[in-house]
Amino acid sequence: MTQGEEKAGAPDRAGTRRWVRFVRLAVCLVVLAAIWGLVLYGPGAMPDPFFRKTVRAGAGGPDGAWEETFTIAEPVPCLHVRVSVKGAPTPLRLDLDGEGDIWLLRDLRMSPGHASFSCGRNLPAGTYTLRVHETGATGEYSIEIGSRAGVTWWQRLLVACVGVLAFTGGLSLVYLLRTRAGRSSRALAAAPYAFLAVVIAVSSIFLYLLFHEGGHALAAICFGDFDWSRSDFFGFGGSPHSGVKPGVKLASWQRAVQSVAGPMLPLIVAYLLFIGWRSAWGKRVRGERWAVDVLWSFVLFIFLFSGFGPLLPVFGVAPDGDYNGFVQNIPFARWQANAFFIAIAIVNVCLLVPIIAHFERRRRAWFQDLAAKAQQNAGVQGEHDA
Repeated sequence: MTQGEEKAGAPDRAGTRRWVRFVRLAVCLVVLAAIWGLVLYGPGAMPDPFFRKTVRAGAGGPDGAWEETFTIAEPVPCLHVRVSVKGAPTPLRLDLDGEGDIWLLRDLRMSPGHASFSCGRNLPAGTYTLRVHETGATGEYSIEIGSRAGVTWWQRLLVACVGVLAFTGGLSLVYLLRTRAGRSSRALAAAPYAFLAVVIAVSSIFLYLLFHEGGHALAAICFGDFDWSRSDFFGFGGSPHSGVKPGVKLASWQRAVQSVAGPMLPLIVAYLLFIGWRSAWGKRVRGERWAVDVLWSFVLFIFLFSGFGPLLPVFGVAPDGDYNGFVQNIPFARWQANAFFIAIAIVNVCLLVPIIAHFERRRRAWFQDLAAKAQQNAGVQGEHDA
């Protein structure tokens, strides 16, 4: 390459870097806008609830319990319950019963935040009783019960994911059409990679939900406590959850196993995936297909990273329902349970180091490939103009 050609290629490379930065910034702005919308608007109101009440903690009196009844005039196909808790370090416990020995909720523990779920099917008209136990709780909480669920933050997040998928997919389609037409598409060269990254990220999250709620479900099946009609693994109807049968009495150790099975099943799968990921067979399979390598690595990253979730309640940063259900029913001390979760986190850090290093190598290869395609598009455009 002559000196003149090198000088002519320098502006193209600088322009390519500018366009790449522009596309990356645009994608980041879309994601930030989606997050801002979720935080700003929050959960939508439940339409025409049978029961709605906002309570300051302590309203239940010295024993920390209160109850109220409400009436359903006509049969309903399903009841939806939504609880919004602010600043309650001790989870609320809810019971919901109907006439004729109908048990809808029994000792359901709620942590701070928003939760929406369904309970019961084809319920008759009649009087229903809600009992709330709030011993040790502080702050404020509200409870709504109706035949139709309101919009939850998780459902808004799903809409945001669909929007990001549509945005990056549209850019990828434009890039493909312009490239086939022999037109320069340097500004959109990163679009196919961004679309693939979003698809892999969303798929990994849904796969994690499947195994997390599936862990709860497997334990419930073993204890005869699982109800498929009350389950919503992906949270399309409100929030992700695994349904259990109302009125089934479990031993303390069974409740502990059922609580910890959710976060533990993805970790067990992650350890098995890591063994295959590091094996000679796994390296050969990942080396042959770029998409398989990225998907496998990212799923492994998400599953291992989920092991840090229990550290939030361990160090008092944020509460967690699975953690509370585990430590409140174990036959040994809480500090021993905390040591168990900390040990898991240390192991996961050691496993995440090679995965992050692998991502960095893939990132460098991605940028090199992106620059090469941008140069190729520039050359095609030059030939087309000539």
